[in-house]
Amino acid sequence: MKKFFKYWLPVLFWAGFIFFASSLPEQDIPNIFDAQNILFHIFEYALLALLLNRALKNSGFIRIQALPRRLLLTIFVCLIYAIGDEFHQQFTSGRVSSISDVLIDSLGIMLGSVIYR
Repeated sequence: MKKFFKYWLPVLFWAGFIFFASSLPEQDIPNIFDAQNILFHIFEYALLALLLNRALKNSGFIRIQALPRRLLLTIFVCLIYAIGDEFHQQFTSGRVSSISDVLIDSLGIMLGSVIYR
């Protein structure tokens, strides 16, 4: 149970934060600087990939410590989450789902995976 709190709880917390942020109506998101949407997408999913990779490697709940398989699973899970997140945004006031956002999320996923490696 200790490993769950140490490794998986941060993954679940961050995934929940991403879901929460996607639930905010567009008018409630302050525009701080140009291209913030792109940078936020990259950061959100890079951190999700880092946390998921860390959990898969260290928790022992799932036997995927080998790097290539772990990276593929991390990329797959994060990409599915990104697609689901974009679908979820369709139902939020002022937000739209976009394939370009999924591509930007993918960039963050790859970046997080490379940084963790």
